[in-house]
Amino acid sequence: MPNPARSTVRLSVNLSEDQYIQLHEIAAKSEVSLAWIVRKAVQQFLEIRQDPQIPLPMGFKRLGADDV
Repeated sequence: MPNPARSTVRLSVNLSEDQYIQLHEIAAKSEVSLAWIVRKAVQQFLEIRQDPQIPLPMGFKRLGADDV
């Protein structure tokens, strides 16, 4: 559980090699960090989820053990 006294928490996520390469290229071309790209994507996801009319999985397929 996050510590309420901290302003940020660390999260570990496993990506496919292709996902990592694509995100790394986007970050490099945009001259921002990979972490910045991921934080922005998470923020946009959370903003979209504010709308109760948009249910999960929002068109995403559920990943199985073979997909990670």
